[in-house]
Amino acid sequence: MHRYLLSIPLVAGCTLGTPATVDSANITATGGTVTGCTPIVDAHIQQIASMVDVLFVIDHSATMDAQLANLADQLPTFLNAYVDSNVDYHIGFVTTDMSDPGQSGILTNWIDNTTPNPFELLSGLPSHSDDRAGRAAVYTALAIRNNAENAGFLRPNSDLHLVVLSDGDDESDVLPIDHEEFQNWLNNEKLMREEVSFSVFAHLSPPAAGAEAVLYQEVTNAVGGLAIEIDDPVWRTSSQRMGDLGLLTTGYQQHFDLSEVPIAGTLEIEVHHDGIVYQFDDDDDFEYISSTNEIRFLEFVPWPQAEVLVSYCSL
Repeated sequence: MHRYLLSIPLVAGCTLGTPATVDSANITATGGTVTGCTPIVDAHIQQIASMVDVLFVIDHSATMDAQLANLADQLPTFLNAYVDSNVDYHIGFVTTDMSDPGQSGILTNWIDNTTPNPFELLSGLPSHSDDRAGRAAVYTALAIRNNAENAGFLRPNSDLHLVVLSDGDDESDVLPIDHEEFQNWLNNEKLMREEVSFSVFAHLSPPAAGAEAVLYQEVTNAVGGLAIEIDDPVWRTSSQRMGDLGLLTTGYQQHFDLSEVPIAGTLEIEVHHDGIVYQFDDDDDFEYISSTNEIRFLEFVPWPQAEVLVSYCSL
């Protein structure tokens, strides 16, 4: 069962399991009840991933200096989603440089739950390279070098999340794997793992001829993931997008499906956690999305193993 909906962007800047992110006037420690009908009650348990391997694929060409500095500034927001959870994680970096034998799919650095200072993950990136072979780097790192230089990083039963950061498109050769084969390989991985995603921070619309990341976006569309415009002011000026990514890869949900279509104005939500029942007001705390028949918390993220009860009258 999938723990998140990739077609819907996750809200960023949220505090995990902290009701103070919602107007306290709209939360009570007692539950309300839907009146005027026999309510439908949809119950959900907030479940996060147990084991996650995340590989950042970094274009470190000379034009990427500002983007890499931005990533370094915002990486703690992403890592906080892991540090504050019980997820068993591996998070690593590989460059898109396949011309240098010292890189070519070899992880520059990776961390896990035992790393003393995980926020130094980006330290030690190699010098600039104009090689943008992201697809080849991913496949080499995880399918060719996984039992050699990168031994121990990718585990058989983990969730797998790939994150590309580049201001250009993929320029990989057809070897060791071509574009279509790569998508098929990732979709085969989805059959063996709970979750697999391919997210890209790149030019989604071309600022200049040839700069649009068409191939990367095709992989995201085929496999699932987030597609973030690298020139998006939100990415450049805040940690919101990395917050989105942290929630996505750890499996935290803010979206919860409904079994039937609700009558407008009858939705009520309770979150049960540690013996306390929190009630949420739909005007300020969550919204109903009719296109997917689900509710979405605007800021709040339920705690792991919290029970989310959505009550309503159905059409």
